[in-house]
Amino acid sequence: MKHNLNGYRLTACAALVAAMGCGSTPVPRELLDARSAYTRASAGDAAELSPGALNEAQTALKAAEKSYQDDDDEIKMRGKAYIALRKAELAEVLASAEKARQTESQANVAAANVQRNRMAAQERQLEATEEALDRTTARAESESARADTERQARMALMNVAKAQALVIKDEPRGTVITVKVPFKTGKADLPPKAAEQLDPLADALKLTRNREILVEGHTDSQGSAEKNLEISQKRAEAVREYLIQQEVPADRVSATGVGENMPPDDNATPEGRANNRVVQIVVKGKPAESE
Repeated sequence: MKHNLNGYRLTACAALVAAMGCGSTPVPRELLDARSAYTRASAGDAAELSPGALNEAQTALKAAEKSYQDDDDEIKMRGKAYIALRKAELAEVLASAEKARQTESQANVAAANVQRNRMAAQERQLEATEEALDRTTARAESESARADTERQARMALMNVAKAQALVIKDEPRGTVITVKVPFKTGKADLPPKAAEQLDPLADALKLTRNREILVEGHTDSQGSAEKNLEISQKRAEAVREYLIQQEVPADRVSATGVGENMPPDDNATPEGRANNRVVQIVVKGKPAESE
């Protein structure tokens, strides 16, 4: 549309210029300047950005051209040419101002978009930081709660061991509690008195959440190694089953018999052999520190 309008303006201008030869006197400088200014304004941004002012300049230039063609009074004609010149220059000034305003507006819009994007990015970063902080806090609280539970379990095990004079010690594989279950010779059935030892121990073991528990059966060195391995396995399984009946989670408790292969004490004496006829309960993992 701008190109069509410019073409119209240039055509009109050419017509005006062609008409300058019709006057009886040389074309005055004022009229030449008015023609040049109008041509420049028509070819520039004025046709699009200040069309009203450009139309006024065209009307003024036509009036000046007519005055020149009609051989009007020279002063009057020069005055009209001067007015046409100034109106053409005004059209250019107005177009330049409008273009600057539009450029500034576009720059402001761009700056506002940049600011909005920056603020949105900051908000996303803040949200991500808050979410990370929430996760860290939740993890810390979970770890703190787990540590408290483990300390409670540790204290419970220590109290049971102390009350029943059980041997409890920390080894690389975990916390080991030695229980002298009064099995009958060559038997794996739990005697009634075993409940006195195993019930409070089961209550303490239930506090050891997420820790694997191994029930390990031991024997002395008397009898065949094969028979000792068999009886130690059965005794370990009997204790495991009893702990499960007391609601210690079955998926955390396993049983194994080692026979005479890993004696807790020396088999050379009657007392040592008695200390080897035991069941050891191993709570795997690093023990929690008690307070």
